[in-house]
Amino acid sequence: MRSKGSRLPPWLGVPSLAAIGTLVSIWAHAPGSNAGREAAFQYVVIDAAGPRDPWLKSAGDLNGDGRVDLIAGGHEGGGLVWYENPSWKKHVIAAEGEFSTDGEVADVNGDGHVDMVVVTSKELLWYEGPDWKPHHIDDVVLHDIEVADLDGDGRPDIVGRDQSAFGKHSGNTLHFYLQESPSCWKHLTMPIPNGEGLLVTDINRDRRPDVVIGRSWFENPGGDLSTTGTWPSHEYGGNWDYPHVYAAAGDINGDGRVDIALAPSERDGGKYRISWFEATADPRTTNWKEHVIEDEVETAHHFIGIADFNADGQTDVVTAAMHQAKSPQITLYLGANHGSQWTRQAVAQTGSHSMRVVDVDGNGLPSLFGANWEGVKVELWRNVTRIRRAAVPGVGMELWTYRTQLKADLPGTLGMIRALGFTDVETGSYYGRTAVEFRKLLDTAGLRCGGIFTEYERLKNNLPEVAAEARTLGARYVLVADIPYTGHFTAADARRAAADFNGWGKRLKSEGLQFAYHPHGFEFEPSARGTAFDILMTETDQGLVTYEVDTYHFLEGGADPVKYLKKYPGRFALAHLKDMAKGGPARLAAGTAGRETSVTLGSGMVSWQKFFAAAGKAGLQVYYVEDDSADAPTQVPATLKYLRQFGIVPNGGGK
Repeated sequence: MRSKGSRLPPWLGVPSLAAIGTLVSIWAHAPGSNAGREAAFQYVVIDAAGPRDPWLKSAGDLNGDGRVDLIAGGHEGGGLVWYENPSWKKHVIAAEGEFSTDGEVADVNGDGHVDMVVVTSKELLWYEGPDWKPHHIDDVVLHDIEVADLDGDGRPDIVGRDQSAFGKHSGNTLHFYLQESPSCWKHLTMPIPNGEGLLVTDINRDRRPDVVIGRSWFENPGGDLSTTGTWPSHEYGGNWDYPHVYAAAGDINGDGRVDIALAPSERDGGKYRISWFEATADPRTTNWKEHVIEDEVETAHHFIGIADFNADGQTDVVTAAMHQAKSPQITLYLGANHGSQWTRQAVAQTGSHSMRVVDVDGNGLPSLFGANWEGVKVELWRNVTRIRRAAVPGVGMELWTYRTQLKADLPGTLGMIRALGFTDVETGSYYGRTAVEFRKLLDTAGLRCGGIFTEYERLKNNLPEVAAEARTLGARYVLVADIPYTGHFTAADARRAAADFNGWGKRLKSEGLQFAYHPHGFEFEPSARGTAFDILMTETDQGLVTYEVDTYHFLEGGADPVKYLKKYPGRFALAHLKDMAKGGPARLAAGTAGRETSVTLGSGMVSWQKFFAAAGKAGLQVYYVEDDSADAPTQVPATLKYLRQFGIVPNGGGK
C-alpha cells in the first residue's frame, strides 16, 4: 500500500487529498529547535462504536469548512461514515456495503463538491457529494487505489491493484481507469510483479504522476494513455525482494528529490526490514542507495508514513503493525542527520492498519488517524508537540519564481513545489482563477498561502474585497510592493504612504490580518532624515505595519539589508531570499526585473552568514525563496542545498 497523507501527497490536479491541508508544519518551525525531543500525542477515541472491521480509512474536507474530516468504512457492517472535525459528529455516506481497504477524496465530476472513490469486496465505485449518490465504475477486486489526473486532461483517473498474500487474490496487475466522463471510464491493465502495495507520486519531477510498487516504479509516458500499452519500469530497490509492502514517498534527506520508504505489510509471523531508498539525480537509474531504518521487524507493518512529527525540521518515519502481530506497535522513527540516524519512539502498543497522516488541527502538526482492521473502534493520535520557536524562521516559496510554469500548468507546478518540500507559499497572482478556485488547488497540493500581494490603489479603493480574498486563501499577510509616485520618490511620497499604511494596517488588523510592505529599491532615495525608507519606518506604527526585506532589491537600491535589520529590529516579519550575481551593479535602475542577475543563493553578492545572524536577532518569522531567473527551476534545488548548511529547510511559515 501507499502512505496516504504522507509528506508528499498523491499527484496534484485532483483533490484526492483535498483540504487534508498541510502535511508538514505550516508554522515557522526552527530546524533544530525541537531537536532531540520526542513528539507528543493525545489519544482520542473518535468513535467507540464505529463501522465493524473498519478496513477503510481516509480523510478530506467533506463539508468545505477548511478542516480535515475523517472517514471510515466497515467490511462487516456499519457502512461508510465520516466524522465532522472538530466535534467528530458522525455522518453516513452509505449505510451498507463490504468496504475494503481503500478510499480517496476527489472531485470526480468537477462540480466543486468533493466525492468519494472507494473499493468494496467486489466493486469499484464513487459516491457523489454532498448527497452521496453511488455510481458504479467496475466489478473488480482491488486492495489499493490511487486517484490522480494520470493523462493530464483535468479529470481524475484511478489506478488500482489487488494483493497476493491471501487465497485467490493476485497483485500482478495494475488496473487503470481513465475518466472519459463521470459515468464512462476506460479500463486498461498492465502486468507487474506479483505482490501488494501501490503509491502514486511524481518520482522524476516531470509534472506527470508515476506509479510506485515495492522495488520498482513505473514512469508515466505522457501523451494519450488510452493507447499506451505499458509504462516504462525502473528499479529503485535492487536488494529488496519482499513482495508485500506499504509504501511512502517524500524528501527524506532534504536534497529536493523524491525518496521512497517501504515496510513489509503481509503476513504476520515473518521477518524483514523497514528501509528508505535515496533517489538519485536521475531516478531512472538503478543505483538508489538503501538505508535500513530497522532490521528484523515482523512482516505485519500495514502502514508507513513520512512527515516531521517533532517539528525539528528533520523528516521522520512512522509505521504501524497490525493487531495480530506479536508486537502490535505504532512506532515513530525520529530522523536526524538527513535520514542517516533514527531514534525509536513508541506511540501506542495497540497497533493499527492503513493509517492516515493528517493535520486535524490546522496548526501544521501531523497527527495519526487509524483503526485496527478488526473491531469497531476508530482512533486518532493527535499531535500536541509543543513547538519551541527559535531564531530560524520557516521557509516557503514565492510563486513568482515559477511564474512561467504556473501559467502553463498550475496544478502540476504546485505539485512540483510541494514535492520540493514546501508547504507555505506567497503569491501575487491567482493565475486566472478566483480566490476560491485557487484555494482549492492549494489545498489539493497540500500547500498553505501565507501571504498575498495586491496593488496599492486596489487596497486604497477596495480593502474589504482584498481582505475577503486573504481570508479565503487562509493568508495572514496582505502585502503591497509598490507606491505610486512621479519622478523621484520623495520624503512627501513616503509620509503619504506611511499614513496609508497605518490606516490599512488598522483596518486589516480588525479583520485578523497583517499589513506588510515589500520595498523594491526606489525607497532608498536619500532624504533629510536618512532615506525615504527611514521615513516609512519611523512614521508607521509597529503594531500595524510590518515589512518584508528582499535581499536582492535592497542591493538594487544601494542598501545593505543587514544594516537595516540591525537598525530596525522587530520591524521585519518576512524576507525574500534572493541573490545577485557577483559583479552585478550594486544599484540598478528602478524597476529592473533583475532576471539576468538573479542567481543561486551562495553564488552571488549577499553575505548570507551575516544576513541570517542579523535576521535571527531582528525577529524575522518567515523566509520565502524567490528567484527571478528564467533558470529558476534548476537553480532552486541548489539554493535549498545551500540553505541546509544554515539549518534552513522548506518547512512552512506564514502563520
